[in-house]
Amino acid sequence: ITESYFPGLQALSASMVNAEAGPLYCYVFGDSNLWSRVEALGVIPRQPPAWSVSYPASTRWPNPPASSYSRLYVPRDFDDERLVWIDADCVVMKSLRPLFEMDFDEPVAAVYRNTHNYELGFQVGGLPASRAKDRCTFNGLLVFNCAEWNRQRITERCAAAMGKLGLEFHFIDQSVLSYVLAGNFHHLGGE
Repeated sequence: ITESYFPGLQALSASMVNAEAGPLYCYVFGDSNLWSRVEALGVIPRQPPAWSVSYPASTRWPNPPASSYSRLYVPRDFDDERLVWIDADCVVMKSLRPLFEMDFDEPVAAVYRNTHNYELGFQVGGLPASRAKDRCTFNGLLVFNCAEWNRQRITERCAAAMGKLGLEFHFIDQSVLSYVLAGNFHHLGGE
C-alpha cells in the first residue's frame, strides 16, 4: 500500500475480520512510514522486496510503487504454504478458507482470468504474434501454490522478463505475471 490506499486497507481489514471465523495471518507490503497505522489494524507490515532489476515503468503506469511488484516475490517467503494475495482496494464478502483449501497441484497460481478483452497482446507491447492471444491474469486476487511457484522459479522468471529488451508491460506486475505464466494457471470460477 501507499498512503492513498490506506483507506482501502482499513476496509479490507474490517471485511476480513467480519468474514472469518478464526485468525489468518495478514501481511501488508508498503511504505515504512505507514507501519504503525498498519499494525494498529492487526496487520503485519512488510518491506517490499528489493529486486536485482529495476521495476519496469510503462506509459500507462509511469511511476509504479515498488510494493506493486511484491506479489511476484512473496511466494518465495512461504515455500510450502498456500498464500492468498488480495489487493488493498478489495473487500472480502465471505470466508477465504476455501481458497486455502483448493485442490490444484500443477499450476503455480489460481487467478481470475481477466474478463475484459485483455489478451496478452493488449497488455504487453513488443510481443511475438504467437503470444498475442495468451490468457491474462487479474492480479487483485491470487491464490499461490508456493511450492510449485518456487519449483518453477516464477519469481526469477518474472525478474528476467522485466529486464527483457523490447517488451513494455502496460499493466506493470499484472502484465509481467501474464507474460511469464503464458496461460498456465488455474482459473477461479471455472472457464
